Amino acid sequence: MKVVILRTDRIGDLVLAEPLIEALHSIYTNICVDVVASEYAAPVLYENPLVSKILALKERNIRCVMSMVEEVSKGGYDISITVDTSPISYLIPFLAGVRTRVGQGRRLWGFTLNKPVFFSRRCSNLHEVILNQLLLKPFGYSPSLVRPRLFLSPVEVENARRMIEDFGFEMSKKVIVMHPGSLGSSAEPPFNLYYRLCEMLGSRFQVMVCGQKGVDNLEIFTGIEGVRVIDDMNIREYMGLISQSDLFVGGDTGP
Repeated sequence: MKVVILRTDRIGDLVLAEPLIEALHSIYTNICVDVVASEYAAPVLYENPLVSKILALKERNIRCVMSMVEEVSKGGYDISITVDTSPISYLIPFLAGVRTRVGQGRRLWGFTLNKPVFFSRRCSNLHEVILNQLLLKPFGYSPSLVRPRLFLSPVEVENARRMIEDFGFEMSKKVIVMHPGSLGSSAEPPFNLYYRLCEMLGSRFQVMVCGQKGVDNLEIFTGIEGVRVIDDMNIREYMGLISQSDLFVGGDTGP
């Protein structure tokens, strides 16, 4: 059994789709799960033993989309599960001729599915992890709220510990990682709130403020007691840093 999951949006969305991969492995004992993800978010799934192959969508233009259609077509997939609501993620398995196509039916482009599942994300009080698993309804699966799992190599974990120590922090003391930025649709707290948090926490704990250089206005946190600013990490380094922290503070699911 070969299944391809399509989640081509942002980092946090892909993280919250991970339990869907685990659920598929619990349904089918002999299964191969590949994932189509944005090139930006794809590293989140590196080292995941439940993912056979990651297909990275470089850009959302016609050339890259048609190239992905060809790759999915060659993959010989039995089932596609479109998790996000982008028309591109619906069209790729449809044009690739995947035999069984599952996705959220409440969309204009739901005509591309032959196993639509009808529910509303916007009007639901259910956790995103549960909503994603509702897409397994055609296979008789009952959703459960489980924590997404991310996988790091021993080298990545050791590098994260070394990074913390290089900033003058001690692993024996509490480390807090804070990410004040957001690229999603969630309401974003004002930066002065994060600044006040850093002032309060920095006097008692070790605080690392992370974000994108030139995007997240991180310079305002420079000079606060007990606070270090990092603006040049890749996703895997960031994951390693979070794995070694005692508390994470952020305004979105992405970090």
